[in-house]
Amino acid sequence: MGIVCGIAGAMLYVPFYRLGATSVPQTGTPVPPFTPVIDWARTDTMALAVAIALLLAEALLLLQMTRSRIFEELGPRLIQLRDRLFAATGGSF
Repeated sequence: MGIVCGIAGAMLYVPFYRLGATSVPQTGTPVPPFTPVIDWARTDTMALAVAIALLLAEALLLLQMTRSRIFEELGPRLIQLRDRLFAATGGSF
C-alpha cells in the first residue's frame, strides 16, 4: 500500500515542483514541470522484498508465541472470557 501511495504521489505532485522562478536568470525562461520516471523493475523488487520480510516476521512471531508457556495458559482463558461476554450480551458484542 505504501508503494502504491508513493507512486501516486510522485505522479500527482512532482510535476508541480518548481526549482525557481526561472531556469536561466538572464533570459527569464520558465522551468518546465518535472516528469516522474518510475523504475518499475526496482519497484517490483522492493515490494517483493518487503512482502517476504513481513511474512517471515509474522511467521517467526507466531512460532514464538505458540512455543511460549503463557500462550498455552491464556488460550483457554480467552475462550472462556469470549463465551462469558457472548452470554452476558446476548450475542451482540
